[in-house]
Amino acid sequence: MLVKCKHCGNEQVYTIRSGKMPKRPKTTCNNKACGKEIYINKELLTETMTEETEMTEKNNNREIMKLMKFINDFFKNNIEYLLENEAIDKFIEKNEDKFNKIEEMIINA
Repeated sequence: MLVKCKHCGNEQVYTIRSGKMPKRPKTTCNNKACGKEIYINKELLTETMTEETEMTEKNNNREIMKLMKFINDFFKNNIEYLLENEAIDKFIEKNEDKFNKIEEMIINA
């Protein structure tokens, strides 16, 4: 979330570090000449966090769908070869990071 210092007009990005909403959100102006505290509107911050969370979830779901389509297409196009040559294990080993990523995203969704 972009916040603006009322004292010097400096704009900077504010993010919550702990993942939970502080009672009185604030940060220090990163303009070295100013250094005053910037208090953030809690309602606006909550709204922004909700939008960012929804966007992240949509992106994760989109990424899961892309990876699942990749796997599905691969097996559709190569099933005979895989069965004849027992190459499924090699495919899984080669793409283990993608499988792990899908699994992690599904668990965290």
